[in-house]
Amino acid sequence: MRKDRNFQSVRPRLKPLWVTSVESALKRNALTFALLPIRDIFDPKGMVAALAAKGYTVEQSGEAPGTGCRKALQ
Repeated sequence: MRKDRNFQSVRPRLKPLWVTSVESALKRNALTFALLPIRDIFDPKGMVAALAAKGYTVEQSGEAPGTGCRKALQ
């Protein structure tokens, strides 16, 4: 199954959909929770990095109480 071309093309197509969903959730809700595989948290090309590339501030847990991923003020 992992050698199937369709299966291999899912991850690259998933990232933009995930980022769009996260942005929508952040606009609609005061608090948003997302669950990711650990590789997407630490991968420099993963989902969290994609949010940072769009201008969101991404902080590690415990870095500052009550903070998380938010749009950086310009």
